Amino acid sequence: MKNSGNHATRDDWPDGPVWAVVLPNVLTGLRFGLAITFPLIPPRWRLPIVLLAAASDGLDGWIARRFRGTSWIGGLLDAAADKAFVLIVLFTALAEGRLSGAELALLLPRDMVVALMALGAVLARRWTVFRRIPARRFGKWTTAALFALFVLLVVEPHWPTATRVLPIALTVTSLVSMLAAIDYAIVAWRLRGDGSAGAR
Repeated sequence: MKNSGNHATRDDWPDGPVWAVVLPNVLTGLRFGLAITFPLIPPRWRLPIVLLAAASDGLDGWIARRFRGTSWIGGLLDAAADKAFVLIVLFTALAEGRLSGAELALLLPRDMVVALMALGAVLARRWTVFRRIPARRFGKWTTAALFALFVLLVVEPHWPTATRVLPIALTVTSLVSMLAAIDYAIVAWRLRGDGSAGAR
């Protein structure tokens, strides 16, 4: 049965065991909790939070793919958890004077483009087009670069070498984020004429 409009069908649901659907979503939910916790705890405890969030980000996707538990809802929640964690960590660093406003802006092109794509899909009632977009290589690289940057940000006060490495990490992460933004913009442009997902 094909998907018509924005309504889910049986084809949308994973064919793996129930635990392979539930466990990745539990790990995703953990990342939401870590995002909320991050600015509330002392800085010396933030490194384990970042490492645990990075581990959950890799593990939930691996479990879902390995055991056929992937679903568009799970993918959506995973992306939302990533964005929540990224934004909270970055704005915490901004509030604490660890990042400037200009540096923050340079790190966010990918997330801004994806947010605009989601908003456009909702307004145009073409949500199924948006959710069919697969994970993109530059998007994954951006997430990995951001987590590496977060590690440097939280250890910098206690590790002088991080102070020297941080500007390089900021530059690399900004460039990868820009490439991811361009890549997603190209995908959005290619999908602009796909009217098969329009709501009826």
